[in-house]
Amino acid sequence: MNVRRTVGMVFQRPNPFPTMSIYDNVIAGLKLDRAGRKGRTR
Repeated sequence: MNVRRTVGMVFQRPNPFPTMSIYDNVIAGLKLDRAGRKGRTR
């Protein structure tokens, strides 16, 4: 899991979900990150 913290993804197209705006794409990533962190214990 530590690898995911140091490795980023770069999409070939600037908008990974073409039906969504750039803002919505960024928010989608934040929402997915928060959803993944809810189930984690530290």
